[in-house]
Amino acid sequence: ENKIKGMIRIEKNAPSTHAYFSHNSLLLSTGAKVSTSPALEIETNEVKASHQATVGHLDIETLFYLHCRGIPLPEAKKLVLTSFAHEHLHEISDAVIRDTVSVYLDECINELI
Repeated sequence: ENKIKGMIRIEKNAPSTHAYFSHNSLLLSTGAKVSTSPALEIETNEVKASHQATVGHLDIETLFYLHCRGIPLPEAKKLVLTSFAHEHLHEISDAVIRDTVSVYLDECINELI
């Protein structure tokens, strides 16, 4: 079981702050577990802050939708996993690091399928 903790802390001297914390986990086996606890600590007024967390398995309906349109199930799983894994790659500004991470993610996904 993985335990994920995330905290946004807004200090007294930081009014007008905008903060958002997000944690999304994809469980890849029936025995996998994730415990997540996002938190906000706000010590001032006039802020916008929120948090969210999602945990789940591959969406059967999404896989069914792709499979019904002629995509073999292993390829459908690969598409969903790739989309999930690559969702935030664009946020890495260094192209070499971004490409290295992309290749690594693809290798991991290929091992899972």
